[in-house]
Amino acid sequence: GLALLRLAQGRTAAAVAAIRRAVGATTDRLKRMRLLPAHIEIMLAAGDVQDARNACQELAEIARSFDTGMPGAIAAQACGAVELAEGNAQAALGLLRRAFEVWQRIEVPYAAARVRVLIGLANRALGDEDGADLEIDAARSIFERLGATPDLARIDALMTAVPAGHSHGLTPREQQVLRLVATGEADVYPRLGTTMEWDTAAGHAVLAAAGGARRDPTTPAHPGPARRRAAASRSAATRGSLRIRGGPSTP
Repeated sequence: GLALLRLAQGRTAAAVAAIRRAVGATTDRLKRMRLLPAHIEIMLAAGDVQDARNACQELAEIARSFDTGMPGAIAAQACGAVELAEGNAQAALGLLRRAFEVWQRIEVPYAAARVRVLIGLANRALGDEDGADLEIDAARSIFERLGATPDLARIDALMTAVPAGHSHGLTPREQQVLRLVATGEADVYPRLGTTMEWDTAAGHAVLAAAGGARRDPTTPAHPGPARRRAAASRSAATRGSLRIRGGPSTP
């Protein structure tokens, strides 16, 4: 409980320390099953996907030892979140829908709403914007009814970070700039608003492929490919004008 509270407060490092301490001190399988979903959620928030994957495997193994559907739903939801974080949206969708069916059947609206947010994100990653909006709007309605303020804030943050209609997180203008960088017609790809990991990675990959490099904006600039071509063109034009004024040049 304390670890998730710290996460909701934005104190991710404190949440990581608290959940690791709790999991490390617990050996009983049933108690670990209660802790592992929070461990996975916090590790994903901290960017430690491998740790989350390891916890997911343990959780799934524990869940298989129970005959009831709830442990399986808990494991499916947590592992679906891990698959989504690893970029496997299609695999995530199957796990998340399985969890949702259980929460719906046993009437656990809060858990159902949380998994619908993940389903919406998986749909968005697969390019299904209508499906994503449907799931997230349904989750929002349940959170509002339950008074789940932190979950409503999380939805708002997700919608701000990933603009509707742009599953890759890039606006049309940003796509245009990246195309210019890729063809050598622009040297700079600034990110002045909210920046997510995939935005940075996309810009860096295109810049590197175009022969450029990242730099601190406070350091002196060095000529990029477009500037080098422009300088070469100006130099050639100058040489041409000198030849015209002074006659044929000698080798």
